[in-house]
Amino acid sequence: ATAGAALPHEVTVIGTLFGNKKLGNRGTPRALAIVHGNGALFLLTGSLGEDGDFFDTPIWNSDEPPVRTAARGSKDFVELRRHEPRLHNDAILVGTEAGIDMALYWNGRTYALYKPPEEP
Repeated sequence: ATAGAALPHEVTVIGTLFGNKKLGNRGTPRALAIVHGNGALFLLTGSLGEDGDFFDTPIWNSDEPPVRTAARGSKDFVELRRHEPRLHNDAILVGTEAGIDMALYWNGRTYALYKPPEEP
């Protein structure tokens, strides 16, 4: 998707959650898409500007993308909740090249991303 592209009204492009730049006039090679039960589609892009794209790193080219669910009440969920008290329901764990999982969660209005501090 290109920023500003004509998309159905139920498609929302969130262009800076995994990056620091909006897409501008260019497309993105890859995005994370989440479809809600009501059919609403969220495309989460990750432009890093001249440095490329969050989703265009080697880990996202692997056979198994680094995404898994932290179901409410699970060990992963309980650990995340200690650091992110705004987390109330299932979260999507998104891996990074550094091997650190970020937590993507619905905050009641849009998707939010918890980035844990990197350990030295």
